[in-house]
Formats: sequence, structure tokens, C-alpha cells
Amino acid sequence: MKRMTRRLLAMLLAALMMVSALPVYAAGDEAPAQDDPWMDYAQEHLGNTLPFMREEELSFLEPGCQVYLGKRLSIYNPQQVGELDYAMYPVFADGNVVAIATITEDENGDLNFEVGPTFANELNKFITDNPSIALVVDGNSIQAINDRGEVKVLSSLQPVIFPVFYSLTADMNFTQVIPVCAVQEVPQSKAVGEDSGTVRVQYVPQNGLPLCWASCMASIVNYFNGTSYSATSLADYLGVKYEGQKSTDCRQWYKNKFGLNCSLVLKALSYDYVYNQAYNGKPLDVELLGTDDSGQNRGHGVVVRGCYISNSVVYYRIMDPNHGFRSVQMRSDGKFVLKVSGITLVQYRYIEFV
Repeated sequence: MKRMTRRLLAMLLAALMMVSALPVYAAGDEAPAQDDPWMDYAQEHLGNTLPFMREEELSFLEPGCQVYLGKRLSIYNPQQVGELDYAMYPVFADGNVVAIATITEDENGDLNFEVGPTFANELNKFITDNPSIALVVDGNSIQAINDRGEVKVLSSLQPVIFPVFYSLTADMNFTQVIPVCAVQEVPQSKAVGEDSGTVRVQYVPQNGLPLCWASCMASIVNYFNGTSYSATSLADYLGVKYEGQKSTDCRQWYKNKFGLNCSLVLKALSYDYVYNQAYNGKPLDVELLGTDDSGQNRGHGVVVRGCYISNSVVYYRIMDPNHGFRSVQMRSDGKFVLKVSGITLVQYRYIEFV
């Protein structure tokens, strides 16, 4: 079964490379549903970002590499009834899932795009023998489940002790789950724009711990001071609890513990500002805020390390402690949106270094 699945996907990709950029589908698969208006949006923005992807963002990309976008993943949220305000699509190259493209609809009905490795490796392993799966999102984690009730944790903000309840399979109609291996080619756009360059901060993972703040601090301190802190070693050095730390505390620790002059800014970003900061080699410690299904405020920290304009659209480069290096679309107000375990988080303040 494993070899057959890979062989079918390889044959599909080979066939796609022999034709134009028009959609082509595997035998027995239907074309993407016409009621998925976000597929074209995902293709357009993925094509925009590909020419600007850096090696550490999508290292699989080689000159002439063909990239394909899979059908929209089937997502279930036990706490939410009705249509979700986001969609996820697997990105394929050389027959493997290498990234996840996410489209989010904001409160004004505008769409936002982001792409990065996210849970691509975990998903790739799970679908090898399970081409039809559903994702279960509960606010803290994203888990994949097949029609036999087998579960794989793909992404988690906190350690997951128990997988999703198998009884959830009764609520899922797997005859309507869209196979993830039906793909179509994404032509690489001829990008017209400019690039700020990239601040070479390192990826410091939070490893499922409530340490996004420490991961961002470690990444930035290591960049400026040449140190090698991990998220846990930095938090332990500071002698503070892992959870509940605030930007105001981080600003003081940057100054008093690591000798970095910085300020906390309570406003949205802008392209010109991010461009100038990155051009001068200065990262930004950025905080996002959102509300989960229970109405509780949730926050997340990332490092903004650059930006670029591609075909009149602005994208920020970020280091996300939970997912790695990502590209996210700038909204009209200068902010950006991330979808983290089904929770929409919006940028609202940042720490700048002077």
C-alpha cells in the first residue's frame, strides 16, 4: 500500500510536469469543488512567495523545482459549529508534503495568506498509508485522524497526553473527506517588487512548551550577542516561570540582563518600517493576540526578520517558535494574522532594538 500510494503520486506529478499549468487530477479523483473560492487565492499567493523563499524557509526548493498545491484539507472543530473562517492546503514538491498554506478570513471579510513548514513533515508521514484523513482542531493542537480512528498529533501548543477521542469518528463523514494527494501545479510568478533582505536570526523552537516569549528572546539575544540559548535555558537563566511572561518583562530583561537597548511599541507594523529595520539588521520581537472558542485571550510571540513586495502584495518573514520560518501576508493596516491551532492571532505590539 505504501509503495502504491507513492507510485500513484509520483505518476501524477510526472503527468503534471508534462502539461501546462491547467489543473490535472489523478484517475478517480474529482476536480476541486467549485464552492472553494479560496483555492485560487492560495495558488496566487503561493506563486507570489515562491521567488522570495529563502533556503531556511523552504530548503526543498531548487532551481526549476515544480510545486503543487493539494486540495483543501477537511477540518473539524468540536467546539465550533458551522463554516470555519480558515482553510489549509498541503504544498507538494517531489511527491512530498513540504509546507502548509493557510488562508484566513478576518473580521472584515478580507483574506490573509501564510505559508511555512508548520506540520508538513508529520502530515507527510501520516498520509503515506492514509490518503483520506480529517484534521481535528481543539484550540491547543491539530491532530490527524483516519477512518479507522487512528490519530497522529501534527502540531501542539502544549504537550498532548491523550489523543482526540475516537468517538469523534462518528461525527465525521469520511466519504466526504477530500483526498490530500489530488494536486495541481502552482506556476511560479514573475515577481515584481523589492526585498528588504533577511535578518539572520536562528530558529529556536518552543517544543510544545509555553515558551514562545523565551524562544523569541533566545533567537534575538543569540543573534546580537553570539550566544546559544535555547528557550528553556534562557528561561532558566532568568529564573522565571515558563508561562505568563509579558512583553514588558521581556523588554526589561533585554536591557538589564543582555545589554540590548530596546523599546516597546504599542501599534501596528508597516512595510516601510519593517523594511528599514531588516535592511539595518534589526529583528523585531512581535506579540500577537487572539481569543479562543471559550472567550479566553491567547497570545503568541514571533520574530519578524524581514519583508518583501511581490506583485504589489507585501509579505513579512517571521520566525515562529511553534512552526519555524514562515511568510505571512501584510493586511491593509500593516498588521499580520497567524492561524495557530485554529485560533486567529493578530499582531498588536512589538519590541524594537535601537
